[in-house]
Amino acid sequence: MLKTRLILVVASIALILILYFLPKVVVESEDREIAEVPEGPAGATISSPIHSIEFSEEESVAIRSLRQTIEVSEFSEKTANFADSLAGLYQKANKLDSAAHYFGLAFEAEPVKERQLKAANAYFEAFTYAMDAEKTAALGLKARKLYEQVLEDNPDNLDARINMAMTFLSGPQPMDGIMMLRAVAEEHPGHEKANFNLGILAMQTGQYRQAIQRLEQATATNPENVQAQFYLGQCYLEVGSRDEARKRFEKVKELDENPETQAAADSYLNDIK
Repeated sequence: MLKTRLILVVASIALILILYFLPKVVVESEDREIAEVPEGPAGATISSPIHSIEFSEEESVAIRSLRQTIEVSEFSEKTANFADSLAGLYQKANKLDSAAHYFGLAFEAEPVKERQLKAANAYFEAFTYAMDAEKTAALGLKARKLYEQVLEDNPDNLDARINMAMTFLSGPQPMDGIMMLRAVAEEHPGHEKANFNLGILAMQTGQYRQAIQRLEQATATNPENVQAQFYLGQCYLEVGSRDEARKRFEKVKELDENPETQAAADSYLNDIK
């Protein structure tokens, strides 16, 4: 039973890489044309999904008004503010592709660094949680192009480098993303996010001892990283270190009181006993 569950967990790691911060939403926009990602700027889990939230009547009225205003206005700082407000409403409702589109539009209307980074992050978030392969590729490309511009101005933005690397992993050039992650980890050995991602990659390919090394580095930086602790427990089981695995699952229970997390950790602890 334990071996079967571990096989299923490892088989799901590729999906976890794409859904980096866990499955959050199947994006469903209010309007079909937005759901299909219109042109923007040039260039085993332990948490439950967060589903799309329906708009209230007041929010629906605000959305219609903002969209109409944007459609008839010329690009300007004011247009950018309208687009930003509209994007915020979509983001609040977890309609992430629509939010990304309007954050991108805000950047086009007012091409400043702050809006550029916000648009890049929004497209990355939409990419991360998109379920359709074609949409995932389109959103990832938009995010990547924006991050390229962000990094031209600020090559030391490590989060931007890591997010950009993640957009490669679901495409035809995954090694480009892996090399980018390794570069960050080599330059900044204690970087939690880089080590976590590299640990999951190693776990996916059955390199459990290497995964342990990376995930240990992530938890050394942040002992409260529940996911890293959970995957460490699985990796230690794979290499036969049951006592170490027990410590990790007990740590998961200590850190996260979510019933699903508790149940997942208990399931492993019961098998270890």
